[in-house]
Amino acid sequence: MRHDRVTLEIADGIAELQLNRPEAGNALDKAMAQAIDEAIRAVEDSDAARVLLITAQGRSFCVGGDLRHLQQHLDRLPDEVGAMIGIWHESTLPRLAALPIPVVTAAQGATVGRAVPLRGVPQLRSVGAAAAWPGARRTDSVGW
Repeated sequence: MRHDRVTLEIADGIAELQLNRPEAGNALDKAMAQAIDEAIRAVEDSDAARVLLITAQGRSFCVGGDLRHLQQHLDRLPDEVGAMIGIWHESTLPRLAALPIPVVTAAQGATVGRAVPLRGVPQLRSVGAAAAWPGARRTDSVGW
């Protein structure tokens, strides 16, 4: 699965979901939330996926909500935010937490805002030395 916001490759039992907006810090907007949701659905439907690995391109894993996008849509801000939150909290995160396979997050740089649950849902977290998220403790991570 290729999308301008994420990619999903399934090979040798590993489903790798990669966030693909490095120029925006992999920030979440409605399109990103939908793309991640579609990728999780594809993993759910796959008999080949035995583990899900979530990675990201760029310096930051995910900087949270896309404030530039929201600023550009102030005229319909409640609808934009409502749609993104609805997808994220009512579909994506519950289904991610319920996956019957292990979920691993390999993060670098910042993880903030609405992206923090991506750090909390996985059964195993692996982060680089520069990784940070609210409430982070060094015991939460395994360096590489």
